[in-house]
Amino acid sequence: MIEQMLKPEYIINDVEIPSKTKEDAIKKISEICSKKQPLNEKELRKSFLKREKIDSTGFGNHIAIPHAKIKKLKSPMISIIKFKEEINWNSIDEKPVKVAIALVMPYSDEQNMHLKIISKFARNLVNEDFLNKLIKEKDSKKLYKYIIEKLGE
Repeated sequence: MIEQMLKPEYIINDVEIPSKTKEDAIKKISEICSKKQPLNEKELRKSFLKREKIDSTGFGNHIAIPHAKIKKLKSPMISIIKFKEEINWNSIDEKPVKVAIALVMPYSDEQNMHLKIISKFARNLVNEDFLNKLIKEKDSKKLYKYIIEKLGE
């Protein structure tokens, strides 16, 4: 499941957000994702922000898992955005975010695929080795292989 949605080129390092705000980070995430797949950037940003209004996707331990559901989406995707500087995200533990794991799913996600993926990441994010690798690994291909190995089917 995850290997079809996450690709090494969807892992982006050193993303700059000068304002360090969640809103600008989400704008940048939407921009990045819409360049990787044929997505409407504004629609994507609106969907991410709509979800943030329900409750912060700041997972804790410097990780956020923003997610959006998009109508007529052909291929779901996961993108890992690693920020150059920490972002103020209103996380549950009040720590700033270093990495966003962005999920872009079809609007008609009957099987709640996004919840299954969040759950897979959440189970691994409590592991200090996994968390450190996610935050510190700069080689996108190595990180991709590591994530697939740990979260694969």
